Amino acid sequence: MGPLRGAGAVGRAGMITPIPLGEWLPDAATVDKTVLTRARNVFPRIGGYGPVKNYSAYSATLGGQCYGAFAARTVTGGYAIFAATRTKLYKMGAAGASWTDVSSVHTFDIPESELLSMAQFGANLIVTNGNSPAPLYIDVDSGTGLSTLGGSPPSAKGVAVIGDFLVLYGLTGNPKRIQWSGLNDIAQWTPGSNYSDFQDFPDGGDVTGVVGGEYGVVLQTNACRRMVFLPEDATNAFRFVKIADTVGGAGIWSATRGGDTVFVLGSSGFYAFAGAGGLPVGGGSLGEGGLAPIGSGRVNEWFFANVDTSRLTRTLAVADVRASRVFWFFKSIDGGQAGLFDRAIVYDWKLDKWTYIDVTVEYALPAATSPSSLDDESGSLDDESGSLDDPALNASEYQFGAFNADHSLGFFTGDNLEAVIDTSDGFVGRPGLSLVGGIRPDVDAEDYRVSIASRMKLSDPLTFTAEAAPSVDGVCHIRRSARYHRARVRIPAGTEWQYLNSLGVQSNASGMR
Repeated sequence: MGPLRGAGAVGRAGMITPIPLGEWLPDAATVDKTVLTRARNVFPRIGGYGPVKNYSAYSATLGGQCYGAFAARTVTGGYAIFAATRTKLYKMGAAGASWTDVSSVHTFDIPESELLSMAQFGANLIVTNGNSPAPLYIDVDSGTGLSTLGGSPPSAKGVAVIGDFLVLYGLTGNPKRIQWSGLNDIAQWTPGSNYSDFQDFPDGGDVTGVVGGEYGVVLQTNACRRMVFLPEDATNAFRFVKIADTVGGAGIWSATRGGDTVFVLGSSGFYAFAGAGGLPVGGGSLGEGGLAPIGSGRVNEWFFANVDTSRLTRTLAVADVRASRVFWFFKSIDGGQAGLFDRAIVYDWKLDKWTYIDVTVEYALPAATSPSSLDDESGSLDDESGSLDDPALNASEYQFGAFNADHSLGFFTGDNLEAVIDTSDGFVGRPGLSLVGGIRPDVDAEDYRVSIASRMKLSDPLTFTAEAAPSVDGVCHIRRSARYHRARVRIPAGTEWQYLNSLGVQSNASGMR
């Protein structure tokens, strides 16, 4: 079936009126028929939505649940993938065929409600979880086992790299402090030596996260600060500038960097902190250094109504930089197991739009494999996210990865997931009633289903009709008369399609009541 050609075709219920599909705004009380109340297993596109591919296993099983993973850069520009169970660290062998235990004499004791924190500094991967006496490290290229980081660093739950410093946070016994290494020396932890030092925060609560990069962002329970290196200052290595008094991070893993922007889930919702270049938000622009409430009035209420709040601090933020999307993986209130994520809310920072996906994973990460191991792979999470021949990948292949419930690393390269979108309640025949005779989605799929929920007033129960399949003319014929109509389009799992842009609604006025 070809796409809808416009409003000139006439069907059994009258003129076909094309209705573009706007944003998914589940928090908005609106009768704007272009607003979506559901956008499940779809990604935003310019002018509409596209499919989400299912998970496809790639590696051998890790042997236990994944509590953290990291794709580390090697000296040759490739990647080495490390993954942790609750007690051990493993390195992935060639083509994902096996996992080698590189824990050496060290074992973890990661609580079920937490994850392992990892960061790469030069040739070393540093790992910490707060239960080890000190952070551990391994040489990415030649290391065969973990070693204790030198210089007597403190025990910490989290680690980040800011410029040429290694930063530890979530310090055992001192949650309001962060501490950093010497300049370009991760084995130097004596305060006052080679810029190594610590910072205690008298207000804002405990430190809940640190996001690294060329500059740092320190998240507390009720504050957010920018961390800027002062190379000309012999006394103070960093300057801390408070960005917000009431916005903090929900947990150690709830914030991430996408490009030059830090994206944060706080106790009150979702925020973006823009670095150089700013960020498009809500049709406007967030300037450099600004903090934007990207979820307010849009998805915050939906998220907190759907998340298992007892697992809120375990929410995992991961950026897919090639597709300009941030994923917050969480355990929903009505599904999933205690140690798994069964849903992710997704923000496209270039399009400033939200959706969500239902997928069960243990952990997610920007991952990579060697080119020779991708002979049977067919793309990344989104076919539009870039070419696998991109020279910026330095001869290794980037893909957005995850560990499934069978403890295997895989990529989102399978068949399309089932996609569902719901519009809001459209007052099509204002001020009277309207008779809807059918709906034709502007979609390149051959198979889809449409149902309608019609009601006389917004306080009436919301009940959808049985689904209708497309007829020869592509219209799903459903006859309903009411003031308000809400449409649902479902594209079955495994259906090939690339875009869903609008709905063509056949309707006529049907009097006043």
